Amino acid sequence: MFVVALVAFMTAFNLRSLKSVANFNTVIVVLQVVLIAVILGMVFMAYLKVKARVRWRALVRSGLAMRMLSR
Repeated sequence: MFVVALVAFMTAFNLRSLKSVANFNTVIVVLQVVLIAVILGMVFMAYLKVKARVRWRALVRSGLAMRMLSR
């Protein structure tokens, strides 16, 4: 559905002028780069959460967590 709407929109813009199509393509590319950056940020944050959880479990198993919390 998105592709059909985008093609129709681009065709309508193309009939008006080539410059408006180029500007619209720039907007689309910028939005795609922003979306990629957001997804990469979410993946990195999930990685950090898992890494912290693994470290905490290692501390709990070794008994260091209880000593740290009892201070």
